[in-house]
Amino acid sequence: MMTKINVAIPKQWESTDQFYRADPMSGRIVPSMDAQIAANPLNKNGGYINEEWQRELYGFRAQQVFREMRDSCEPIAAVIKIVENMASKVVWAFEPSTAKGASKRKAKQWADFCTSCMRDMQISWTQLITQMVSSIWTGFYYGEIVYKKRDGEKTDQRTTSQYNDGLYGWRKFVNIGAQNVFQWAFTDDQKDLTGIWQQTREAVPVAFIPIQKALHIAISSEVDNPEGRSALRPAWTSYRNLKNLLNIEGIGYEKDVGGFPMATVPATALSANATADERAMVAEIQKSLAQIRRGARSYVVFPSSVDELGQNSGYSLSFIGSSTGSANSAINIAIMRYYKQIALAMLADFLYLGSDKAGSYALSSDKSSMFLENIRGFFDKVADEFNRQAVASLMRLNGVPSSLWPQLTYTGLDAPDIEKIGAYIDHLVRAGINVSDEETSLWLRSLAGLPAVIAAADGPENAPTGDSGDNPAKPTGKMRVAE
Repeated sequence: MMTKINVAIPKQWESTDQFYRADPMSGRIVPSMDAQIAANPLNKNGGYINEEWQRELYGFRAQQVFREMRDSCEPIAAVIKIVENMASKVVWAFEPSTAKGASKRKAKQWADFCTSCMRDMQISWTQLITQMVSSIWTGFYYGEIVYKKRDGEKTDQRTTSQYNDGLYGWRKFVNIGAQNVFQWAFTDDQKDLTGIWQQTREAVPVAFIPIQKALHIAISSEVDNPEGRSALRPAWTSYRNLKNLLNIEGIGYEKDVGGFPMATVPATALSANATADERAMVAEIQKSLAQIRRGARSYVVFPSSVDELGQNSGYSLSFIGSSTGSANSAINIAIMRYYKQIALAMLADFLYLGSDKAGSYALSSDKSSMFLENIRGFFDKVADEFNRQAVASLMRLNGVPSSLWPQLTYTGLDAPDIEKIGAYIDHLVRAGINVSDEETSLWLRSLAGLPAVIAAADGPENAPTGDSGDNPAKPTGKMRVAE
């Protein structure tokens, strides 16, 4: 027979006794399975995140630095452009739910419904994808989801819709902008994120955007850091050094072209017994020499080298040839090294293969594959968060059972090797295997970029038949999952 043991809750647990309860069978103190006991490990002060150890990259100052890197550094700009182009070129589509017991017909209807919502927004889907992909350099994306009731065409562009089924759809996603997040808001126990405070240019919080009405994507989030981690963060040190070297290189080339300015002054003007006028003259000459710049300042007013008696005044100005050629060559090598390190930090060092007559095709292929895998993981993150937040909120708003929720997916990231596929198909045909069915034919045509055969319109048996949560009403426009 089990002996019941009565154990009182320890004093240190009294303030948090909601996390523990007495087991009715044994009387022992056990933790509640539905309560979080652990504190939030995120290093923060109020609504400000302090996970960054480099002071220059605290808070929205980091966004200013990352924006400068994006706009000023060639390999970074190239990588971001590549990712944006990939995101706009791949086919984003909603796949019907495959949950056990779910009606395939209803699952397809709701997948088509989400596709129609995707194309019935105030902004284009390509624009939204580009904004979400910006999180690769900002570290996170935070956008407010604005809904609308689909009641047909209206003069008000905010509420007009191509469909008249009475369901709720997405009107737009308002990109708050990483630089406009003033503070992060958490629950009273600081364990869960509740939203953000938006700021204006005057840095005054003007709006609270709750997480329930938002799409939040954090890249490479550690300890549940809502700010994520920018892909540019590992390249920051190299960028800072590169920026300094580029400035030095520019000054060096300028001196090489124009020569190095040199002035002579009387020895008495540099002595400790120099008069106030002589010291002022030396200071003015030094200032003029520092400001001589080809194009910006190509002249200088200088004392004559001969005084009124025709004798040497001790003042002269000349330009001597610079011998910094070898130094500039060394700087160029260092600059190229930092460019490559920046590309390496983003797994894009394949961009420089062959620039120094080194690197094989096989190596280039391997590195390109690694870069694609990195991008695939990033796109997977975007799709997962969109499904978990935007799709789930839309489905709940329309009363759709979770077993029918569609999933956003993408295809076309990899460029298929048409020659290898053609050779494989040839082997199958020679072996007597039939590959002429409609599904295989459509797939092969899509790989080659050929237009698909337009199938006949869906018959009445496939049309939505009601206005309940399981059966959305038929929209006024036509929908396709993917083009």
